Amino acid sequence: MGTAAYVIANGARRYRASEAVGGKTLDVVHNEDVAKSRADFLDAVLSENNDREDLDPIERALGIETMVNELGGADKVAEHYGKTKGWVGQQRKLLKLTIDLQAVVSSGDMPVRIARDIAGLPAAEQQPVWEAEQQRRAAAVRAQRQKRSPKETQQQGPSRFTAVNQKKLAPELTPSGEAPTERPPGLPTQTSTGGAIRSSNGYRTCGARAS
Repeated sequence: MGTAAYVIANGARRYRASEAVGGKTLDVVHNEDVAKSRADFLDAVLSENNDREDLDPIERALGIETMVNELGGADKVAEHYGKTKGWVGQQRKLLKLTIDLQAVVSSGDMPVRIARDIAGLPAAEQQPVWEAEQQRRAAAVRAQRQKRSPKETQQQGPSRFTAVNQKKLAPELTPSGEAPTERPPGLPTQTSTGGAIRSSNGYRTCGARAS
């Protein structure tokens, strides 16, 4: 393919991961058949990665678009990969995004579902719609965080109207000027009329008034 001596059809991410950790050797399968033509090479790449994460959505869309041109139509591509024509159309639709937004999709910052919706808009409207969507998503995240965070409660002292803070009322005085004393239950109560004392049991007793 081009001027390259070797091209990785499958396993490019594994190869880069091996390089990142300083790997010196890596087992590979050398197959010249996949490089007979551009269509054969793309077919090998797409067949391996259509249902995996080795290709980002834009890479897959570019591969599908190329295969449509190579095989002569979306229906032939769908038949070749055992997919529906609608699936092929969904992949290709991402290429209607502006280049900047395609980069956002490739980075994983834009969900594919939203990307397809935005791709159906005129190019001039795509960026403003994406910015509005970002603001909406950020607001939703903030609202969710506020909902989950515990509500701050202020510790207040007991109300002045509670029994704890109520002042004890001064006891009412009896006619003699003394505070009434609590009597054990069952004892007769007494009322005074002049010098006679009448008890609640009906008996009268007499007593002298204190001078």
